[in-house]
Amino acid sequence: TLWHGQLNPDRDLIVEFSNEVWNPGFAQYTETGFGNYQTVADKLVTIRAIFDAVWGADKDRVKLVLAGQAANLTTLQTAVTRIEQQTSLPASDTIDALAIALYSNVNLGQVYTNLHDVMNGLLDMSDERGYLENLRDLAVTNNLAMYAYEAGQHLLTTSTSYPELVALAQDDPRMALVYQELVRLWQAYDGDLLMQYTFTGDSPNTSQWGLLLDQSERGSVKWDATLALLLDQGDANLDSFVDYDDFVILRDHYGQSGLWWEQGDFDADRAVGEADLIAFWLNMDTLRVDATQLAEITAFAQTHGVPLADESLDLQISLATLAESGTGSAAILTILRSGPTTDPVTVTLRTSDDSEVSLVDSVVVIPANASSVTVDVFAVNEGQFDGSQGVRIVAEAEGFAPADVQLVVTDMGIGTPEPRLAGATVYLDANDNQQLDSGELITIADATGRYEFQLVPPGSYHVRAVGLPSEQPALVTFDELSRWDYELSGTAQTAADTEFGQVLAASGTSGDYVTATGADELSYGTSSVRSVSLWVNPTETTTRQLIYEEGDADQGLNVYIENGELYIGGWNLNAGQSNWTGNWVHTAISAGAWHHVALTLSGTKFVGPDVLFGYLDGVEFERTSGSQLWNRSDEFAVIGPNSSTRFASGTTVSNSAGEYPLNGQVSRLAVSNEFWSAAQVLAQAMSFAALNSPPTFTLNIIIDTVAEDATWSAGTTLAEIAIVDDNLSPNEISVVALSGADAGQFQVVDAGGTLELQWTGSTLLDHEAQSSYSVTIIVDELGVGAEPDAVQTFVLNVTDVNEPPSVSFSPANDLIDENTETSSAVFIADIMVVDDALGTSTISLSGTDAASFSISGTPQSGYQLLLNAGVTLNATAKPTYDVSVSVDDPSIGATPDDSADFMLTVFGNAAPTIALTQALTDIDEDEPLTPQVKVADIVITDDLAGDNVLSLSGDDAGLFEILGNIPSAALYLRSDAMLDYETNASLNVTVTVDDGFNTPASDSLSVAVNDANDPPVISGAVVLVAIDEDASPLTITAA
Repeated sequence: TLWHGQLNPDRDLIVEFSNEVWNPGFAQYTETGFGNYQTVADKLVTIRAIFDAVWGADKDRVKLVLAGQAANLTTLQTAVTRIEQQTSLPASDTIDALAIALYSNVNLGQVYTNLHDVMNGLLDMSDERGYLENLRDLAVTNNLAMYAYEAGQHLLTTSTSYPELVALAQDDPRMALVYQELVRLWQAYDGDLLMQYTFTGDSPNTSQWGLLLDQSERGSVKWDATLALLLDQGDANLDSFVDYDDFVILRDHYGQSGLWWEQGDFDADRAVGEADLIAFWLNMDTLRVDATQLAEITAFAQTHGVPLADESLDLQISLATLAESGTGSAAILTILRSGPTTDPVTVTLRTSDDSEVSLVDSVVVIPANASSVTVDVFAVNEGQFDGSQGVRIVAEAEGFAPADVQLVVTDMGIGTPEPRLAGATVYLDANDNQQLDSGELITIADATGRYEFQLVPPGSYHVRAVGLPSEQPALVTFDELSRWDYELSGTAQTAADTEFGQVLAASGTSGDYVTATGADELSYGTSSVRSVSLWVNPTETTTRQLIYEEGDADQGLNVYIENGELYIGGWNLNAGQSNWTGNWVHTAISAGAWHHVALTLSGTKFVGPDVLFGYLDGVEFERTSGSQLWNRSDEFAVIGPNSSTRFASGTTVSNSAGEYPLNGQVSRLAVSNEFWSAAQVLAQAMSFAALNSPPTFTLNIIIDTVAEDATWSAGTTLAEIAIVDDNLSPNEISVVALSGADAGQFQVVDAGGTLELQWTGSTLLDHEAQSSYSVTIIVDELGVGAEPDAVQTFVLNVTDVNEPPSVSFSPANDLIDENTETSSAVFIADIMVVDDALGTSTISLSGTDAASFSISGTPQSGYQLLLNAGVTLNATAKPTYDVSVSVDDPSIGATPDDSADFMLTVFGNAAPTIALTQALTDIDEDEPLTPQVKVADIVITDDLAGDNVLSLSGDDAGLFEILGNIPSAALYLRSDAMLDYETNASLNVTVTVDDGFNTPASDSLSVAVNDANDPPVISGAVVLVAIDEDASPLTITAA
């Protein structure tokens, strides 16, 4: 009744019976009988009846929930069946939803010892997908909604070898993927309400459950990941609008690090910067921002050099790979600009390696009223077999965001033509015995000396020519492509000159394809689930190029590129089956870089939604409808079709093997009759181990030793950090970090493409204070190799220098009383000598009165300045003594190196006198004492040496007080003094002054108290007397 009366009428009431009655760990399971779900069902029927009776016409607003265990849905099925038996109605007439706890678990039977395995375990949601499949089947069958009464990570302390690993996992950036993938999985299975457990909180004995540990926290990996799912980037104040208020938050935190979403960090890099401002701009609700606010936002962006949507550059290159042939065609680099084209734009181009790539023009102008300009790019033939080299071209223009593009320069054609190889027999020397053996692959070089091998089995070979010397033959390696352990056949695995790769290379030649033979259980039969994963590096993306296909024109799957887009699709046309006419998902893909591509299919006999999923670089980009695949008649193939296939445009390749071949490379193809979760796909995308090696780096030392007196400035370069990486993963970034107690004294700066370790600490070094500074340099690429991949320690040594000593005084007092006893030497001051451990210092006295002083002590115990015994002090005859102390290290500096002067002042102290003047002689006993009555002025005569202290004494001192300070002190009667002539007719007080050196001086006074006419007082017993009213007047006397 209370809920019905008080709840907002626009809201529903969700009612769950108890908490986890299926859980034997809770009392409600063992002590109430609710562990039996037939009992739970009966209780829910009763609860429904109560709510229906009370809520009446509003009863549909009450959503009654049946909650059970995700891993054991038998409990839910038991309760559903019991409800239907009890009511003779569908269960949906009693309950509205089924609920489970949707947690991402690690293997509960395993104890994890490192963060990498923990995160991989949490990201593997294959179990959770199975739970949801079963839950959805049960919910759909019974027309019920799906709720998650709890959700989140479920890493328990008991699953780790040390408790701190739980906290480390919560702060790992991959935890954001866990929470986001869990929600996406929930949505993919048509889940409704999902409750994260919990908003805030920490349970050290189990796990860190809260999205935030405490409500005072501004953010966390889990909280920010949840906000990213719920809100548009830019909504910092969480009000569901991206407007000026959010800009203010971003503006006030711009350029700061260690921040969260609610402080303006929308891209989860823990810093507020350019990317966050651009994200805000792209999502800004322009209807909620007025002209003045808009002007402020754009001005702020201009001040910080951030190009907004209408001010950016872009680079496109016609060829992603160039050969060092010296006569090859150039690649065409197109520089584009967005935004207004009224004015010309001057663009500066630079490359990361001028020894590999040459630009015809390094400065170009995009003319007015034009949006682009082109430049020719050539490979530089430096004559060295240094393998394929990645080169980055960067375009920059004032007021525009820079753009870059990557291309690869190969050794193809080095030394071409080679007349000495014309007609020569070239072979792959498998056993390196420098002779052609039976079974070794051979080819004949053409008239220019070029040669090519085909159908090369996996292995390593030396390339040699019969009859020609080969002191340094090229060593080349072919790696097995397959992940299904079946033999490859076809004509596409080729090697030209000495350009051999560790991947399957295709040149776009019509007829090229590779097919798997003998993989019958994968190639044929009916497949309700299917997963395919591979890596591809397309040379260009404009023409149609088939990457993967299986099946034929009637039913199948394929992956291909066309017009800069990646397409993933499937079909099953037989009308007697699902009559799936075909659907394709697509997204943009770039040339000249490695990309991870995956498709997953989970279908039934009927065409339904969310069956075919497309992934690029580990992220799902789109999903579409589909069905299962019935029997196919062909093996699957890569880099070209081996028979018929279909395309999104409706085109069909009919029995034309090798049409639309790939121009590029593929690697690590995996085909499975399983349905991979998004987490499994992401794990594959993050573990490109076959091609992507972890980075290493060398530390090129420039300065590692500096003298403490050197001219030193912040920003001084100490070393260059040269990172060696294969750059095979798309958007590959090697993160450089610094750690250690002295890390704050250093920084890493990108100086024109060179990473420099620079000094940012104090410009004044001191060997004695700190003789060395150490910093650990960490280089890591996420998801590759160990964590971190490479670590080195740099030590900057500060050498000691013999510095001139210095001297100063730490005087106890620079005054001395002329009455001081000088029969023995008197301590005057400490002499402070500051010197390093180098050289030898001596100290000496000089000055007018040096003879009256001496120095005692040692360098170890310290030095003291003493007044010599027997010196007669007289403030009148000699009021001051002057002396200087000098220190000198004869091996350096001036002579002496430093001096300090000292003046000792002699003073005489006469005894003070005191007089009470303007004295009050008498006072009436009934005179008011408020305001206080002044009795006398206190007049002190003194030479001002010493501190004078006043005090009161005498029989009546308690009735007086001294107000004010010398020389304006005065004697007053206290406002609470009691004056009574009859008991004390004379007030006596003495005032004393004491300077701490001489005999105190005193003065006394007496104040007479005058009698006043007091009212009479009756004392003794009073007897009541009766008086007749007519009697004559009487006199009554009381004694």
